[in-house]
This record gives sequence, C-alpha cells and structure tokens, in this order.
Amino acid sequence: MDTNKYTEAVRLLNHCCDVADVKELHRRLDSFFAHLCDNFPVPDATDSAQLDACAALLSATSADLEAAVREIPPDMQDAFYPVALMRIALTVYQIPLNPAKMMKQFDRFHKTYGPMIIEVAGRRVKPYAINPKTAEEAQDEIAASTGRPNLFKEWKDNSPAAADLKQKLDAVKNSQDS
Repeated sequence: MDTNKYTEAVRLLNHCCDVADVKELHRRLDSFFAHLCDNFPVPDATDSAQLDACAALLSATSADLEAAVREIPPDMQDAFYPVALMRIALTVYQIPLNPAKMMKQFDRFHKTYGPMIIEVAGRRVKPYAINPKTAEEAQDEIAASTGRPNLFKEWKDNSPAAADLKQKLDAVKNSQDS
C-alpha cells in the first residue's frame, strides 16, 4: 500500500480550503479529483460488504465522520478513501461545489464513485416502523428506570374519577353490543 497517495490526497484537499476565487478553487479541485481517480481503485457497486461500509460512512454525522472513516475495513479502505475525503470536503470543510460550473475532473470522479454513492443513498433513509407506547407503558418504563413507583397507575386504579370513567365506557360498550 502506497502511503504517499494518502498524504498527497489530504494535501490536495487542504489546498482547496479557504480559496476565495472560484476559478482557482475549480483548478485545485481538478487536481484533487484527478489524483483520487488516478491513485485509488474503483469500488465494486455489487459487493454487499462494500455497500454496507459505504452506507455507514455516508450516514455518519459530521461529528462522527472521523470515527466512521477509521471504521472502514482495511481491505476496503482504498476504495472508500476518495468517498470519505469528499464527504469531509463537503461537510467539515464546507467546500462549495457546483457541478454545473465545475471542473473537468468532476465527471470522472462521479463516473468512478457515483454508482456506489447512488446505490447506498437509499439505504441511509429507510423508514422504520415505530411502535407507539400508551401513556401507561411510558409511565411504567419511566418508573422502572428511576426506581420510583408509578403514581399515574396508582391514581388510575384508585381514583373515583377513574372508576366513574370506567363505568361510562362499559355502558357505551354494552349499548353498542346490543
């Protein structure tokens, strides 16, 4: 593994930070993208392990990004290093990229790493079912975690208002049944 390619990639990325002139920024980004495409392998967009690793990298928050980059398995680091650096450039360094007015090498970078990024983008935002809790379940959970009694449950079981409400609900239920 050639460690100089990693050092050079970080140097080129740092060279793109805080550049006021848009043309100069695009020139520097061209060099950055060319280096990434020339020195790092193309990821396999069909390998589920690589897709999972890339999804974890892309779904990490900015604060957890460094840890996510370090958790990329060693046998996949070469393929994901360019994606990790782009994520850092966009989220941490907030380098303004405008692909419509971008440099020549962006298309090459997109063709190389875009299929992987697009494939895992849907994995990051999958909805999941939420099982709502009743008020009683929530109160029970709080009581259990704090070691205190569930006063809500005691009130519900012992109060005259609760008994009256129960009678009214039973009456409505009985009238619907008949």
